[in-house]
Amino acid sequence: AARHAEDLRGLGAERVVESIELAEGLFSLIAESVGGNSFAHAIERVAPGGTIVMFGSSSGELTPIGFRQFVPGHEGARLQTFAYYASGPEVGADIASLLALIAAGRLETRVVLTVSWRDVGRALDALRQRSISGKAVLTMTE
Repeated sequence: AARHAEDLRGLGAERVVESIELAEGLFSLIAESVGGNSFAHAIERVAPGGTIVMFGSSSGELTPIGFRQFVPGHEGARLQTFAYYASGPEVGADIASLLALIAAGRLETRVVLTVSWRDVGRALDALRQRSISGKAVLTMTE
């Protein structure tokens, strides 16, 4: 966790907390991948007009949500999903947006592991165990 916090500070984060329950104040952007109770707390922390990007549900818990969780204090906030494993035209548009941010220098990517596609297990193990802090790239060569 400390390694990830340092990485986030290096990318410009003013403050890093280990869980949404420890966060104070309201935030314009919240990336939520846990679901359940964590997602409920994220709704409590989103600023008016802010966005919560849901990109997973590792807890497996459902989160009951309703209109009253957004008012008062979170008016105009929105929920957006991002499914990096899905296919279709929406994913292409998302990837194009990310590439445009990278090209403009507004989003930094950090590749920390490059392996042959034949060794995909090594990359998956590193990602599952969170032993790398960055991106893994599979190369495809003959």
